[in-house]
Amino acid sequence: MTSPIFQLSADSKTLAHVLRNVAVGDVIAFPELTSSIGRDVQASARTALETARRMLLREDRMVFGSVRGVGLKRLADDEILRIPEKTRDHIRRASRKTATALACVDYDHLTRDQQTKHNASLSMLAVIAELSTARASTRLEEKVADAAAALPAAKAAIAALGSVI
Repeated sequence: MTSPIFQLSADSKTLAHVLRNVAVGDVIAFPELTSSIGRDVQASARTALETARRMLLREDRMVFGSVRGVGLKRLADDEILRIPEKTRDHIRRASRKTATALACVDYDHLTRDQQTKHNASLSMLAVIAELSTARASTRLEEKVADAAAALPAAKAAIAALGSVI
């Protein structure tokens, strides 16, 4: 009998069990997590902790945020709603940095195919940067608020994606 390609480590299972008992809004300290497996979750066992967090997100719909230098906090719904804003800012910065790097290319020395790829990439990054601004988000929120009747469809889409993600 063959074993699966990925098997959850004992450390990840233990950490998931410990995190599963954290109440919404509570913080569990890194030293407590470290002592539960006997390895430092901020160093050598970091990947085991990330695996446990992903597993709980996927299977139990539990979201944890990092409290710098302290531990992990189980996020409440209102805190989870702040995650997209941070992600949007990160995406905007990354797309702008990449576009800046693309602007350094000596365009005239590129082949026709490379120029096409360059132009398409630059255009895509510009769109991403524009759509990930706070202003664009506010405009979209206003449109969603105006189309309140469309929200049940959004809920159905979210439910459908929940099983895929």
